[in-house]
Amino acid sequence: VYNTSTQQIESSATPDWDAANILTGITTGTTTLNPIPLPADRNIVSYSSTSLRGVSFTWANVDAAVQTSLKTDPSTNVVEATTDGQARLDYIRGVRTAETDPALNYRARRTIMGDSINSAPVLKGKPNPDIVDSDYQTFLTTYANRTPTVYIGSNDGMLHAFYAAESATNANNGKELFAYVPRAVSLNLNKLTDPGYVKQAYVDGALTVSEAKIYRSSGAVGWGTALVSGMGGGAKGLFALDVTTPSSFGPANVLWEFTDADDADMGNLLAEPRIVKLAMGGIGNASPNYKWFAMVTSGYNNYTSGGAGDKQALFLLSLEKEPGTAWALGTNYFKLTADNSAFAGTNNAATGMGMPGVATGIAGNAFYAYAGDLQGNLWKFDLRGASDTWTGSTKASVLFKAKIGSTTQPITVIPSVSLNVVGGYQIGFGTGRFIEPNDALSGSAAQQSLYGIWDSGDGKTFERVSTGSGSTSVNGLISRTLTVTSGSVTTQITGSPFVYGTGTGQYRGWYADLSTTMERVAVDPVVDNGLMAVNSVIPGGDPCVATGSSNQYRYNPSTGKSFVSTGTNNTQGYLGSASLLEVGDTAWTTRYSSGRYLVTRRINSISPGVGGGFSTLESTVTSIAGRISWREI
Repeated sequence: VYNTSTQQIESSATPDWDAANILTGITTGTTTLNPIPLPADRNIVSYSSTSLRGVSFTWANVDAAVQTSLKTDPSTNVVEATTDGQARLDYIRGVRTAETDPALNYRARRTIMGDSINSAPVLKGKPNPDIVDSDYQTFLTTYANRTPTVYIGSNDGMLHAFYAAESATNANNGKELFAYVPRAVSLNLNKLTDPGYVKQAYVDGALTVSEAKIYRSSGAVGWGTALVSGMGGGAKGLFALDVTTPSSFGPANVLWEFTDADDADMGNLLAEPRIVKLAMGGIGNASPNYKWFAMVTSGYNNYTSGGAGDKQALFLLSLEKEPGTAWALGTNYFKLTADNSAFAGTNNAATGMGMPGVATGIAGNAFYAYAGDLQGNLWKFDLRGASDTWTGSTKASVLFKAKIGSTTQPITVIPSVSLNVVGGYQIGFGTGRFIEPNDALSGSAAQQSLYGIWDSGDGKTFERVSTGSGSTSVNGLISRTLTVTSGSVTTQITGSPFVYGTGTGQYRGWYADLSTTMERVAVDPVVDNGLMAVNSVIPGGDPCVATGSSNQYRYNPSTGKSFVSTGTNNTQGYLGSASLLEVGDTAWTTRYSSGRYLVTRRINSISPGVGGGFSTLESTVTSIAGRISWREI
């Protein structure tokens, strides 16, 4: 909460509500359980691999393969009776009797809601007011008073939706509106009942919720609110739901699932999918015919041999696909492949591509997508053409190779994309990985870096150092100096002024090496109003314990030079991705004769910590506004 008196971000020491306790029925001061809602009354929906439609998560509606998996004893792999399968399904729904029944001996749970590791909560209330479209205003008005809902994936096999009214005293807050069990994780649900259960991922990917034109349960395409989520390590692929009216969500609101069974190049998706608007006829078409898609990359663990022999790809999945229809490449989904013959790594090296950052045009449609891979390639995908060009590898190219000498630096975060003052796009990211248990060990130490690179649009691939010679030379980046002061844990990035350009004495961006070889950037950077916020990760050396720390960097994405920031030092251990909030009053200078003026803003960056707290930093940012340049017409 922003306190207007103290002009500080503040939080409560105690939660307003606890969804797991409400769902389980735990009440302080009593051992009697009173679950809300009761397991039989929960609105739990899943997906059928046979009908390709949403179904109620009940024994009569799940498909035969799911029934067989639920009948299978996870300890012995013996397929048991139908009653055993029904008992396991009831357990997943929240029935507790089998936990104390010696004949069944199912795993005892403290709460029926599982943990959430990589899936962060997303709050969605009224629709986005910033969308400009001829028929959007009616939709915006209709749902302007929609009660906010919190969505989060969990390792109990479900995505949950919880009532979250703005009033902290609302009696319905924290109550589950619905849950969704992806078909892709259903074949592993029986393992949750095993007394010897070893923790594994289920619905453990990040999710996004946004307005788009989608297939509605009415049978027509129209404005709605779509939720799209990967499943992290739980399964290879993603799912999409229509959450326009979460209070009445049902099987008809399941849009689709897309997994490696639909396309073998689909992998595990950890970060947020993108919901994008694309011009089916190309941006130069007088009638561009805009449609909305879920945009993801092929993710991780989709490789076979590694290196140039494997495919990495950008997938575009239609949000207008009618339930019950099969996926068809070139019709309701498109795939742009990355040509791995230009691979920066070697054969038998793990491929894997993170989620993309997106550059959009004036109509809000995506022009380009930028995504990094485990071998340090920053790929650029060109989406300006008509939909029949969204295929093969001709629209994918390596823009930049992150490497020091011959040592590549993995790029796992979503690159931030903003405009550069000289034209083109500014791409910001850091390098490093924190995906698997071994990434926490000291053996993962390597020099990682922050990068701010310029996409001039000339089609050249470049590195941090100049490459080639003569007519084939390509200039590189200028270095910045990064300093971390121990004790006060303050950070600073400094460096000389430079000029963006492709000529001699000019640079295509900047880089700053992180302070220690255990430090890396593994959470997504954010940029707004000329401020880039990056939180690093410094593992403590033990993959089983959340020991470790983070440094916070706040800087100008174009110059790489840090802003003076004030606030609390990070005492939260690992930090997640920051959120930026403009606070206080904004100051303007008088307008110059050129039409420009300077705007000074106070921007607070709020970063969640691993222990549930948060760290805040406030930066004062001055940027150019008004008329940026003159053009004769």
